[in-house]
Amino acid sequence: MPAEGDPVPLSAGQRAVWTQCRQAGAEFAVRGAAFAVPAPGAASAAARHLAAAVDRHPVLRHRLAEDQHHWLPGRPPLLITEHAPGRAGSNRAHAWRRRLLARPIDPWRGPLVRVSLALYPDGVTEMLIVAHAAALDAASLRALAAMLRGEPSVESAELGEPEAPWTSVEPPPWGGRTAPGIDAAPHTIDLPVPLHLPDPAALVRAVGLVLGRWTGSRAATVAVATTGRPIGVAAPELLKVTVREDWPLAEASIRPDAASGVRSHVVLLPAVDDLLDEVVQVNLAPVELRLARGTLYCSYRPDLVTAAAAQGVAAAIAAAVRSLERAPRRAAGAVDIAASPGSSLPGPVIPADATIHGAVARRAATTPDRVAVTCGDSRLTYGELVAGATLVAGAVRDAGVVPGDRVGVLMSRSADLVTALLGVLMSGSAYVPLDPDYPPARLQFMAEDAGLACVIADRVAPVDFGVPVLAPPTATGPDRPIVSTLDAGIDADAYVIYTSGSTGRPKGVVVSHGNLLALLAATEGYEFSPDDVWTLFHSYAFDFSVWEMWGCLTSGGRLVVVPSRVARDAVEFRRLLRAERVTVLNQTPSAFAQLLTAESEQPPGLRVRLLVFGGERLDARLLLPWFDRYDEERCRVVNMYGITETTVHCTWRTLTRSDALRASDSVGTPLPGWSVHILDAAGREMPAGVPGEICIGGAGVSAGYLHRPGLTARRFVPTMRTPHPGTRLYRSGDLGRLRPDGELEHLGRIDEQVKVRGHRVELGEIRARLLAATGVTAAAVVPRRHDEQVFLDAYVTGRVDTVELRRELATVLPEYLMPATIIVVAQLPTTVNGKLDTSRLPAPGSRAVVASPPAPADTPPAPLTTVIQVWEQTLGVPVTADDNLFLIGGNSLTVQRIVLGLRDAGFGEAAVRVVYRNPTPRLLTARLLAEEVTT
Repeated sequence: MPAEGDPVPLSAGQRAVWTQCRQAGAEFAVRGAAFAVPAPGAASAAARHLAAAVDRHPVLRHRLAEDQHHWLPGRPPLLITEHAPGRAGSNRAHAWRRRLLARPIDPWRGPLVRVSLALYPDGVTEMLIVAHAAALDAASLRALAAMLRGEPSVESAELGEPEAPWTSVEPPPWGGRTAPGIDAAPHTIDLPVPLHLPDPAALVRAVGLVLGRWTGSRAATVAVATTGRPIGVAAPELLKVTVREDWPLAEASIRPDAASGVRSHVVLLPAVDDLLDEVVQVNLAPVELRLARGTLYCSYRPDLVTAAAAQGVAAAIAAAVRSLERAPRRAAGAVDIAASPGSSLPGPVIPADATIHGAVARRAATTPDRVAVTCGDSRLTYGELVAGATLVAGAVRDAGVVPGDRVGVLMSRSADLVTALLGVLMSGSAYVPLDPDYPPARLQFMAEDAGLACVIADRVAPVDFGVPVLAPPTATGPDRPIVSTLDAGIDADAYVIYTSGSTGRPKGVVVSHGNLLALLAATEGYEFSPDDVWTLFHSYAFDFSVWEMWGCLTSGGRLVVVPSRVARDAVEFRRLLRAERVTVLNQTPSAFAQLLTAESEQPPGLRVRLLVFGGERLDARLLLPWFDRYDEERCRVVNMYGITETTVHCTWRTLTRSDALRASDSVGTPLPGWSVHILDAAGREMPAGVPGEICIGGAGVSAGYLHRPGLTARRFVPTMRTPHPGTRLYRSGDLGRLRPDGELEHLGRIDEQVKVRGHRVELGEIRARLLAATGVTAAAVVPRRHDEQVFLDAYVTGRVDTVELRRELATVLPEYLMPATIIVVAQLPTTVNGKLDTSRLPAPGSRAVVASPPAPADTPPAPLTTVIQVWEQTLGVPVTADDNLFLIGGNSLTVQRIVLGLRDAGFGEAAVRVVYRNPTPRLLTARLLAEEVTT
């Protein structure tokens, strides 16, 4: 051992990392070596812990010798106090924090570690630790952070030398975004994977297979160069590798392709006679592969991908090479390049005789006087709820309904609605929601397709359903016992919810009691209790409502039914949340964006302890203002990915401020009892990090589509790859990828399905309705995102009156399926392949759908100009003074945003109903000005 003060040689790992830094021109940089942890509480305590760590670990007081091969004694690190320029999480403070973490460390002067205590004006304190890449490894930085926090469990820990590769202590999230406070290094890291190469062509074929799987193409372009040629200096010879699924991989075609311009996927292969010193490189954007002396190395940029994800790239190619070595005659389609099947967790066991209504009845038997449902001034205790549902069940049975039948429910939002749905379940039947806001033609189709036995309605039915229509029984009716049937149990159907269909026909999804009970049991980690207050915010024809209603009532909570007018007004909804002291809130991101605007205008005053997102893809950055107002420890925020066909929710992920700052795309891990798989078009598992179709298995997978056996067979497929062979997977049509840590990233739709205000929409259904309309000869529907909302823009050809077309569509499409704009074009532009070229479609504008004569050419007065500007900012399209809001893309959510925009513009408390009654900027301006005069 060298004496104190003597030069200490760099270890092999330190030399490797230092070489990487020099090659990248980063000798003085600290990129990829920044770590931020909560502060120990007081500067004096942190300084004391740091002094103890320096005394115990000489590496903390080293500097680099001029020969670059030894460490010399140097200055020890000191605790530096830094004052942030803004509150924690603000843009100003965030930029300052990044600069602080990115300050260079001079390895020749030292110290090699810098510790800062960052003080924010809002009382937040952080400890920031920065080390030179060649000084400490990732585990050592974590250990040092624990020491400075004073954790006794790590007092005896050793600070180890870095072993190549060097990785960031806080890896950036998947997808290329850099984590807050991390300025990751541009240099690459080597991850060795032992690999025996039968011959150079084997690697080329393996790369061709992997690239083909990942890109969906049968051919990959590969470049061949001789050993020793500097990478990227000379253009190598191009080869085209063609892999056919039914051919042995060993016979994959390799032929010259000098004319090809494809240069995105490149392999640099050695000369055949020099296999001992070969240098092979695969260029996959931020990931590169090299083969040297029997080992496959994966080099990657840590600011773009994680180490485990890059390792997955190498492992996939290694798996293909090993398959060639072991079974060269195996068909390429049978070669498995996935390291393991999709992630899954064991689920709870549900008793065979369990039902949803049985769980609610048990709550009523235990606490009959506890309030179960409220709506305005109406209140029902659990005892009253079950008694009323018993009346409904009796009336349904008297109408001739038998267990297993389906009962339609056509009712407004009220406490009676919940009673009616529970009563249908008690009768042994499944309920079919018939939202009164749906067009009569859609209601007619759903009723006929579902084969309803009867309908419960609190209004005059808009169509002739051809079956008995029952008014909700009143509490004055005779008491009827709940009828127990042999058909009741987890396998009995609970509800049928209709989703959009690509052929123009909605399709009914059949969900059982067992499916829903499994969901409720799987989410026991939320610790729902009788003290919780939930809202029924969503339409009962949208499966998010299933979670809201039965999650609340089976756990003994109080369900607040949100009236339709309140649900459409974010200000009123926020007042309701405060007045009712709501603790569990479920929202789609679109609805939450409106609520957040209303919330920002008032002091924090909500009591929400659990905020659950679902129904749409969530941009986590939306949550930053919420985290500014409600601490993560006080309110848990969860993102849940879900599909109607797999019972509302499939995955869960608790979100933090850090997730919001780095715009995390993760929707988390599967619920207990669910499994997530990423498959290619042939049904093969894809490796971690590789996009494919999200397929869901487990307890929530429903029976399928009502009366649609062909579609059910295509979408619900048997598999032998799940933990329970012979079970089914639902092919969602969603694009995603599994991260190496098992979390799922949702990347959008493979087909034309999109989410609009939480509803899953098949663009094909809208296009089919357009083509069936008067005068339309061709049609296209294109989604457009503006200000956290999704709008649907329709393009049609033919002799079309857009106002009449909109009226015709309104008779067959619900409001959320209505196009925001309708534009008549001479023809639909196409690409060279004959597909729709959306880039050549005209931008949405108001001219195509003006409902009244255009405004005069003279300049409108200032108030009208302001109103028009508010509309344009909300809708994202040009607006004239006489455009009708609901003919240019307006809906209930945009009305809320317009009301808030008018309030910000100085028009005072404009009511939602005022906008509905004055749907053009000219009419609305006149009404607002008149109100100012009267007040």
